[in-house]
Amino acid sequence: MVQDAEAPFKTGSKISAGLSNVITTDEQTGESFMEGDKGFARRNTMLMTCALIIADVVGTGVLGIGTGFSQFGWIVGTIFFLICVPMNWLSGYCLNKIHLHFYEQKKNICTLGDAAKEIWGIGWVGYVGLPIYLFCVLCSYIQVVGSTVQQLFYEANMCLYTACAISCLILLPFVQLRSLNNLALLAAVSFATITATIVICLWLLMGDDVDCPTKKLPSPYDNFLNCFGAASMFIFAVAGQTIFLEMNAEMKEPARFKSSLNLAYAVMGVMYYIVCAAVFGTCGQYAPADKITTLVKRGPVLRVVAILMLIHMIISYTITCTVWVRCVFVNSGFTGGVEKSLKGRLMWFGLSSLVLVLTAFVANAVPSFNLIASFITDVGICPLCFLLPCSMFLALNSRYPSDHPSKAGPAVVAGCWFILVLFTLQMCVGGVVDFIKIVTNPDSLKCNNLWDK
Repeated sequence: MVQDAEAPFKTGSKISAGLSNVITTDEQTGESFMEGDKGFARRNTMLMTCALIIADVVGTGVLGIGTGFSQFGWIVGTIFFLICVPMNWLSGYCLNKIHLHFYEQKKNICTLGDAAKEIWGIGWVGYVGLPIYLFCVLCSYIQVVGSTVQQLFYEANMCLYTACAISCLILLPFVQLRSLNNLALLAAVSFATITATIVICLWLLMGDDVDCPTKKLPSPYDNFLNCFGAASMFIFAVAGQTIFLEMNAEMKEPARFKSSLNLAYAVMGVMYYIVCAAVFGTCGQYAPADKITTLVKRGPVLRVVAILMLIHMIISYTITCTVWVRCVFVNSGFTGGVEKSLKGRLMWFGLSSLVLVLTAFVANAVPSFNLIASFITDVGICPLCFLLPCSMFLALNSRYPSDHPSKAGPAVVAGCWFILVLFTLQMCVGGVVDFIKIVTNPDSLKCNNLWDK
């Protein structure tokens, strides 16, 4: 059913940019397979999917959530935390319900574009929006890789653009991976390294053996601009719904995705709150305006943290870049880039290398991790992780008769409408604020070393 590796994709088969590989779905039976005779696409268990969710969501978000929490303080910070986690869960729940609706009709919905096309007849909002969002995420990732290289070779106190150039050379061979057949293992290693990093940072925080900044964080109570900026760190930290449909498409039992969500957000919720409490409890209003790893003093421990972070970020960048390149080729119709031929490999090499250079340039143009995270939150996460899933779910739910077993209750509907209003406001106001900060950033394309010489 899956075409020969060297042949063009068969007619009668739907082609989608899956998470691990290209997925071909027989339009008659609804059966889906991995491209290149790799077997059935649905192969992940509930626990494997839970690990993928954690690896996807934790990413770099956990590094900056302590900043937002410290700006608001114990009471308001805790309230924000308790609101953001359920809203992210609800968005993921909506995507699972959308996938199951079409799964019962023998249609394999693998991406946000697929879902939008089936529900509204127009899929461009997902097909175009997702690659743009993932590109922004790659910019934040390579900025973290660059700063990690700076920490790894802290004696050199190198400029960010030098570190990003080294990062490109490190990442170049990894982004040539065109399939991620061992994705669950990669996710486990990624989660283990970021967890080890956080444990070390927490140990140092509890022992008061960190370098808290001397500059006080801007108060979110002073004006709306600071408030939206601090709130965006919470949203960025626990969002990752853009590839939840891809995860659904590769589950043996997609009906159990809800269980994966429950376990994943329970684990992440505990981890995130411990980080928030430790950062604010130690540094108070003088928490780092950048990543939590910047608190680590120069020395052997910093080098260990940098090595762990480098492994984590290589995996994170590789997974996201592979999904991005595959998504661009499949959604644009230039499927030659994902075929197993010399031409396909050259096309993949060209695009993956180009995105490395472009993301490194943007990382230096916007050298602040928190500013990149805020921008991604407002122009990418708000529409794709919240507005699109909830609006598609409400549109689908409105078509069900009142006695339909899949008809959502009033609490779920009210939650979706609350998300639509809240994140439309965050997207519009926060997006304008982020744009102004980016174009007026005095550190753009400068050295931006971590320590003053």
